[in-house]
Formats: sequence, C-alpha cells, structure tokens
Amino acid sequence: MRHQHRLVDLLRQARRPLSAAELGAALGLSQPVVSRTIAAAGDQLVRLGRARATRYALARALPGFGARWPLSRVDGTGRVMAAGTLLALHPAGSHADGVPLPTLAPGASDLPWFLADAAPDGFLGLAFARRHGAALGAPTELVHWRDDHRLAALLAAGADLAGALLVGDAARERVQRRQLGELAATPEALRGERYADLATRALSDDAGPVLLGGDQPKFGTIVAGADGPRHVLVKFSEATNTPAKRRWLDLLLGEHHASELLAEHGVTAARSELVPSGERLCLEVTRFDRIGAHGRRHVVSLGALDDALHGQRDDWRRAGDRLLRDRWIDAATRDALHRLYWFGALIANADMHFGNVSFFVDEAAPFVLAPAYDMLPMLYRPVGAGEIVARSFVPPLPAPDAAAAWTWAVAPALAFWQRMADDARVSLPFRKIAADNRALVAQAAERFA
Repeated sequence: MRHQHRLVDLLRQARRPLSAAELGAALGLSQPVVSRTIAAAGDQLVRLGRARATRYALARALPGFGARWPLSRVDGTGRVMAAGTLLALHPAGSHADGVPLPTLAPGASDLPWFLADAAPDGFLGLAFARRHGAALGAPTELVHWRDDHRLAALLAAGADLAGALLVGDAARERVQRRQLGELAATPEALRGERYADLATRALSDDAGPVLLGGDQPKFGTIVAGADGPRHVLVKFSEATNTPAKRRWLDLLLGEHHASELLAEHGVTAARSELVPSGERLCLEVTRFDRIGAHGRRHVVSLGALDDALHGQRDDWRRAGDRLLRDRWIDAATRDALHRLYWFGALIANADMHFGNVSFFVDEAAPFVLAPAYDMLPMLYRPVGAGEIVARSFVPPLPAPDAAAAWTWAVAPALAFWQRMADDARVSLPFRKIAADNRALVAQAAERFA
C-alpha cells in the first residue's frame, strides 16, 4: 500500500505519463515490485500504449460524470456496437482504449482525433452553450469553454454528433430509445411551413440536439421523403429585408449551384435543395454521415486529421500531399482534393478552412473523401453587422505541377458563374458580379489552360 501511494503521488507530480522503468527508477523499486504496485493501483491508473511504448498516467474524474466511459459506434443499419473506452487523464486530456481506428496524436484538442469535430462549435455550439452551459457547470459563452466542458457536453447531449460514435451510456441509451419510438420527421410537403418556425426556434437557442459546426445560422431535422427518411441540416436567411439578407440569399443560391455543378462534373457533393419558407430562403443539405432513419457513418474533418498527424493547417492541397505521402489516402483521393480546392478558388470561396472538407474514416487507411460541402463564393459574404463591402476577384493561377487540377476546375467554375448570372432569383448586383467573374475566369483559361 505504501508503494502504491508513492506511485500515485509521483504521477500526480510528474503531470505526464511515465514508463514502468521511469517509475521504478524514481521510486527505487525493482521491476517486479513496480508491476505489482501498478496492478494494485487498479482503476487509479490508465495504461497508454503497448509493449515497450507503454506509459502510465493517473485517471481523473470529471465532476458529475466519472473518469471512464464506454464508446459506442452506430453502423450503417443503426446497430449500436461497443467501440472501446474513453478515459480522462490527470491533469488534463483523455485517452481512448480499444477503439477500432488508427492511433494518432491527440491533435489541437485533448479529445481523441476522431472526436475532435464532435464538440460544440459554431452557430449551434454557441446556442448550446447559452442554453445548456450552466447545467453542465460550464460558462454560457462558448469562447470560455475548456476541453472538460466539451467532454461533458458529449456525455450529456451527445446522441446526435457528427459521425457515428457515441460517448457514454446516456448517449447510447438515448439513441436506442429513439430507434424503438416513432421517428419525429417533417413531411416533405410541409417543409415550407415548418422550416420558418424551426428557424425562429434556432435563433432562440433551441436548434435541437444536433451538435455540428459552422457559423451560418442553421438547424437540424429529419425529413420524411418519398424515398424514406433523411437527416438534413438546414441553413436559412434572415426574415427581415436587409442588404445582408439579400447577399446571403445570393450565397445560399451559390452553394446550391456549386453542389449541383460538382455532381454534374463527377465529384460527389452533399445533396441540397432550396426551400422557400415564409420570408426566409432555406438551403436543405442532406447529411452524408447518416444512412436512412438510424444508420450512421463516421467522418472526420481534414482539420482533425492534420492536427493529429502534421499540425500545419496550411491549405487543402499541401495537406492532401502529406496524407498521400504517409499513406492515409490514395492518389485518387489526393487528386480529388486538389480539384476541389481549385474549383473553390475559381468560384471565390475565401473560406476553405480545414473544417470544410472531411473524410469517411473506417478501421484502416486509406480514408475516402466525403461529399463536398460548404462550397460557395464566401469572398462576398457580409462583414461586421451586415455591411456589404465591394470585393475584387482575381482568379488564382496554378504552378506548373498544378496545371491539370486547375484546368479541370475551369469548366465547372465557368458553369457556376454563368448559372449565377442567369438565375433570376440572384440579385441584379450579384448577377453582374457573376458575369464579370466568368469573364475573368475565361480570360485566365484562354491564357493558361
């Protein structure tokens, strides 16, 4: 017992995991005695790694939630399966054990890389913090949240995270109960009527249980369509008639056209549909991490992967090159990522951050690029409190080694600007912008393609 107390005190003071050899040297104990002391400590210790890479850390209790939780995975049919264990570590962070996914570094968050996208973020995350933060013992302003607050959110309200994983028993039980009950879905024919109400609720911090990122106002729901239920994410414009509303209408139309054009040119993109609803225009985007009523597929953003593997977050092309070099993706996926990047650049998407492209993640690499999403001319988004600022678009030109991907992107980009210029629903000022930008891309193509 005396050795056990000394070992725990040592790990508490070290504030980092230690190997058995380091523990023995610091405590002056032989290897057999260290092994017996580790075994006697039981659940107080967490074993990290395997064989010679094994390290030991102290478990840490999250107030109100304990120190270790089962992980579950929902498959494509909705079946819930055990997927390992998540453990909180002293003095901070967590460790996943027994998860059937590759082991990577933690990344920018103390959550495991495959859960990094699941924590509350963006518009829905801000609303969640304001509505539920106090009950979790967390600030009501998301900017002040720590990793423990994010983990508490996953444990308390993590039944509808991005991807297919669930943390803790409460989320698993909630998912299983939903599968036994009647599916709460919006009939397709009633979307125009109901989306206005759901948008108002979302602006009142009641966007439902979905925890997904992105700054654009949105809500999640399920639509009962002719082909069965589908999980959707719905972005919406303002209700009042302002210049900012008019511009966001243009951008929502642009996102819809971009998705359609990518699909027409052989690139898998998230399915979208425009739904007028009262004074709002809604863009309904089908979630690609959901299959039918209850099935799921796990997805991880490029940001979570890059943080865990390389920590650079420079641009999609360079990140794709690194992933190919290290065999996390294949050449076809890297090439698709390059083409997607150049299409975005040629339609003035100034917001191609690392959360706006994702991969389907299974038990082993290579990972597969998920459908394209959030592809729109964000150079022209309103700024500040809604001011519309004139922007100049200069089509980017490729280095010689990028000529093939750039040339591929020219055709859908020209079609995009033409479609925006011809769409009577687009404002006249933006139709003029679209026509001018098409001419600029055409000029660049004539000179460099």
